Amino acid sequence: ESHSMVVKPGDSIQEIRSMLGERFVNVSSAGAEYAEVSLMDMLRESIPSVVEPEYMDLISLSEAMYADFMAYGLHKMDDKGHEELKPYLEAAMTYLNKMSSYRNADGGFGWLRGMPSSETVTAVVLEHLAALRDKRLLDDIHLFYGEDALDVYDDMATDAVKYLDRSFFNKDHDRKHIGCLSLLQYMYVRTKFVAQ
Repeated sequence: ESHSMVVKPGDSIQEIRSMLGERFVNVSSAGAEYAEVSLMDMLRESIPSVVEPEYMDLISLSEAMYADFMAYGLHKMDDKGHEELKPYLEAAMTYLNKMSSYRNADGGFGWLRGMPSSETVTAVVLEHLAALRDKRLLDDIHLFYGEDALDVYDDMATDAVKYLDRSFFNKDHDRKHIGCLSLLQYMYVRTKFVAQ
């Protein structure tokens, strides 16, 4: 039998242990082992060494890039050195650069390389890019890869926002078509890039 609780700042460990002991029903709590595990440690342990895309479509690449940047951010909080963080950054930057090859001349992204731009796919990419920026996971990339390392990020985001604007407000475009963004979806993504 096992029981668990979340310990919040200010909680008494003795009171928590007592409450956990009272939860035992089938056996006595005498001799039960007690362990305290931080949620952050559980998160770090659950992250694979490097996340790889399941498929070679743009959404899979974008998710893998995002996950590797997130893993980098979680491990960075441990003050790990560059060598320990390097695999996450290398994978994330590789996927970010590959993603740029899915970008079409109109600034939008297709599901697969060479496919026409899709509002939905472009919006998903923009959400991932905005989340990385907002979580400040891109702040020190230039330290590892040089000042212009994120030019591809800036170009992709700027062009994708312009594509979304043009596509969404195209009078000839049937908004009922499957794969089009609703006004709410468009506004949600667009508010993440108000400067563009």
